[in-house]
Amino acid sequence: MEALIDTGASDSCIDEELAQQLQLPLIDQEGGSGIGGKETFNVYLGHIRIAALGMIQYGRFMGVKLRAGNQPHQALLGRTLFQGMILFYDGRDGSVRLAV
Repeated sequence: MEALIDTGASDSCIDEELAQQLQLPLIDQEGGSGIGGKETFNVYLGHIRIAALGMIQYGRFMGVKLRAGNQPHQALLGRTLFQGMILFYDGRDGSVRLAV
């Protein structure tokens, strides 16, 4: 699955259609805003695995309309995911490195 690191997002998000296809547990609804303005979003319980770091993190993922908005990625990784990590971004070539 392709994901976008979004340092401007406090929470991580998953495509709403994908969350439903994966039958992730719906645990809440929450207000938020994005490019489409203010909305109420479904919140799912899920996990993400970063194999290169040997890491699995469980948590809340807001269901957003990424596919419907013609986005190439299926998830947005927000700041809550990276709280215990160091993120290096090299603006020269766009590469990202993570360290725990």
